[in-house]
Amino acid sequence: MNLQILGGCRRVLAAGWLVLGLIAAGHGVSQAQANRLLDVPDIHLVLTSYVLIEASTGTVVKEHQSHQAIQPASLTKLMTAYVLGQSLKNGSVTLQQKVTISRNAWRIPGSTMFLEAGDKVTVEQLILGLVVHSGNDAAVAIAELVAGSVSGFVELMNREARRLGMQHTYYRNPNGLPEEGQQSTAMDTVTLTRALINDHPQLYHNFYSVKSFTYRDIKQLNRNRLLWQDEGYDGVKTGHIEEAGYHVVVSAQRNGMRMIGVLLGAKNENARTAQARKLMDWGFRHFHLYNLYQPFTPLGEVRVWMSDLPSVQVGVAKPVIMLLARERSHRIRAKLLLVQHQRAPIERGTNMGELVIGLEEEELKRVPLIALTEATRGDFFTRVIDWCKLQLLRFNE
Repeated sequence: MNLQILGGCRRVLAAGWLVLGLIAAGHGVSQAQANRLLDVPDIHLVLTSYVLIEASTGTVVKEHQSHQAIQPASLTKLMTAYVLGQSLKNGSVTLQQKVTISRNAWRIPGSTMFLEAGDKVTVEQLILGLVVHSGNDAAVAIAELVAGSVSGFVELMNREARRLGMQHTYYRNPNGLPEEGQQSTAMDTVTLTRALINDHPQLYHNFYSVKSFTYRDIKQLNRNRLLWQDEGYDGVKTGHIEEAGYHVVVSAQRNGMRMIGVLLGAKNENARTAQARKLMDWGFRHFHLYNLYQPFTPLGEVRVWMSDLPSVQVGVAKPVIMLLARERSHRIRAKLLLVQHQRAPIERGTNMGELVIGLEEEELKRVPLIALTEATRGDFFTRVIDWCKLQLLRFNE
């Protein structure tokens, strides 16, 4: 992808446009803009709220009422697992560590992995009970292990929620049983799920795709039916509460791209599964993740004054990766905005302008450009001559 630089000597110089492909909803682009720019076949789902994102960029592909608060039910256990993951990461808890089950954990109502008071189980077994069985008893046992009490653990849950930017989420227990004030949103839940996958990849990949688990000779199946469909599904979690309906967080990876969907408030279990698959299939069908520019690859040059070198090459410091809709891939353009009148010395990595990506005349994304090479100061006569030329240029502007 070559960028043709136009002539000129203004303070900021625009380079030629380059056709790239259609962006979905990159950072800095409102959802309303994104929906207008997508121009792909729409999808209809019967849910209270939902959101679909591409995981590596965090791009929101599709959403509906994604900030509406709702009882999260067993999706609460995603934060329980995340907080436990922090303890596993810092070494204060290990997978093979034995935990003695309290009467408080044993008597908790609802879904269970059938723990008994006094049982000695490993943390690994508790995680399987939490993820596969959605065990409320496992959630309480984990809370007591990590924080010494359920109330102390809930404080950790809410602290992590604030740190992750989950602005509309409040936890009152580690299992999702109905309790006044406990709430979350589709957007907060997708934020948490993305953090769980990124921050605790071993925890995610080792446990969230497990289809069944047996404890006390009782085999229970994972309620996430999509795990049995061979289409890259590897998680995440289901939930149900009478007041809010049937929830699911689902994630899949296809052709090197991961999508995460959060669907809240389906009417029943069958509708939950069917709509989750519909949303995920729609996302993978219409979007693709493109690596547009590699770091430190020359994209253009900037004239350097008062140096023995005529110019320095410019490029990006990080890969420019964007989610593009397949249907309109011919509409996106990119240009270089290069800072002019640059004087030596210039170090490698110096800011040299911006790469601007947009849809025709509408700007969508800006990426900093840096100097890929350095330029030292020229000799005395070179500096004097260039100084005179700069004064003439400025006089003529």
